Amino acid sequence: MLEPNKSLHYQYRVLVQMEPQFHMAFPKPGEYQVYAVYPLSLSGGPQGVLIASSVVTVHITEPVGEDAKVWAKLNKRDFLIFIQADRELTEEHKAIVPKLAEVLAAHPKSSYTPALRRALSKVSPRRHGSLSFEETVRLEEILGLKGFVRPEEDPKDK
Repeated sequence: MLEPNKSLHYQYRVLVQMEPQFHMAFPKPGEYQVYAVYPLSLSGGPQGVLIASSVVTVHITEPVGEDAKVWAKLNKRDFLIFIQADRELTEEHKAIVPKLAEVLAAHPKSSYTPALRRALSKVSPRRHGSLSFEETVRLEEILGLKGFVRPEEDPKDK
């Protein structure tokens, strides 16, 4: 709970509204008034009953330095949806995984790094079969993971 006259600083990297039409929640730097609404039905309560928070002011700033370089690369509809969404990897998004992995590799100290790592960690090459052996090995290296592929799975060895 936030006490009266206290502030909370939270760095959220990307926030988009996907439906009914894609748009950035905060399209430009500035102050915005926001509130949250929680449907009680999500926790077993009655349908149609909503709890709304108080309105708060949020301050949106433009990325600077290394973050500005990363934002220039990420500020594309498909990248933003993939980073934010907790969905299965779609055909549409398969091509962006290697691109995002390379952004992460090129900018490992960016403030976007946790969001990129989280998004890329959702990708299971074994489950989706969407990445080439080389792309999978590169993603594994960038994320510091082992176990997606084994050397004997390299199609060049068959």
